[in-house]
Amino acid sequence: MVNTGSEIFAILSILATIAPLLPVLILFMRHAAPNPLLNLLRIICILAFVQYLAVSIPGLRTLYQPFVSAIFRLAELSLLYYLFVQAAIPKRLREVMIMLLVSFVSVIITVYAFKGADAFPSAVTAIQSSVLVLLALIALIRLISNSRIILFRQPIFWIAGGVLCYFGTFLFIEGITRVRIGLSQDVNEKLIVFWLAGICRFIFFSIAAYVAPRKMNIEN
Repeated sequence: MVNTGSEIFAILSILATIAPLLPVLILFMRHAAPNPLLNLLRIICILAFVQYLAVSIPGLRTLYQPFVSAIFRLAELSLLYYLFVQAAIPKRLREVMIMLLVSFVSVIITVYAFKGADAFPSAVTAIQSSVLVLLALIALIRLISNSRIILFRQPIFWIAGGVLCYFGTFLFIEGITRVRIGLSQDVNEKLIVFWLAGICRFIFFSIAAYVAPRKMNIEN
């Protein structure tokens, strides 16, 4: 008899792996105009795709998953942080925000150097997720306060929505599973939820790619 649960698990795993390529493909097909924000979005999506591939390799997953996951988490944090700083933070505060990022990353690298890449994984990921959720909320508040723009036509609106969807889900699930005694701690169930949230995140990123301005045709 076919195990339906295993099939769903396998399908979600495949979808979560290829989902990061969708925004990149849309940007390529629509000939999006050159934009630093969209360039960062491309890099973030490609990085996520490489991460999913890396942790799916059996030998690498067994021996180096903590190291690989730590590297990609820091890279993803840095890129998304920088994206939000450039898109939503006033110029006079950007240098301070970048210095805070450098300091935070330096501390995390130091912790990993002395304690190992699997040191405090939940705490570090929770801090990173909280920072990105906060920056996404700031970006949305700044967009909403600007009455001269149409929210749904702003790529940063959808990028912020994707970040809130994924990292907000992580904080919510981790919070309720640690606070609520007796609540299910099944790893596979949590993984499925994170995969679904990850797929939704890249759907949001795909919408951001779709609404991005197209490159002007010089001949016209």
